[in-house]
Amino acid sequence: PRIVNIVSTAVLLPQGCGYKLPLDAIAQALGPCANYRPKQFAAIIVKLSDATASATMLVFSPGSIVVASTLTHNHTRFVSQVIRFIAEQVRPFVGGGASLLGRTVFANSSVHNIVGHGDLGHCIDLKKMCDTAPACCQWAPDSFPGLKCKIWLTSNHACSCASAPAQAG
Repeated sequence: PRIVNIVSTAVLLPQGCGYKLPLDAIAQALGPCANYRPKQFAAIIVKLSDATASATMLVFSPGSIVVASTLTHNHTRFVSQVIRFIAEQVRPFVGGGASLLGRTVFANSSVHNIVGHGDLGHCIDLKKMCDTAPACCQWAPDSFPGLKCKIWLTSNHACSCASAPAQAG
């Protein structure tokens, strides 16, 4: 099996801090890597490539970011930290405020989706698989030829598809 896409989120500003990321200044600092059209979408769309892979990020002014197209959890954390570093270095255009140096955080980083694929070397009876585990499988062959499965990894590392596990406190 090979992972082809990980989607994660993180928070770069402390909750209730009263300030926002200066999206105009961040977009200008990123140059052609950033696409920011505030009248069309409320976030900067950032595309970065490095030796590991390409990543696409949505950076929102309250400090939340969505990272997609990475291949490992460490890579999602790395590109999030790159955006955090740039956000700390720029100064807002409006009001000429101070930089965010030392006022950002890296919190609540979590993976929301992993997409992978592999070749088992033989055909799988998708209908039988869906009938065997209907709690975690969706199959609509008329609209999409693949089987969609949601499988949760429990605390004892067993797979379960009954329902999402309770969040640890």
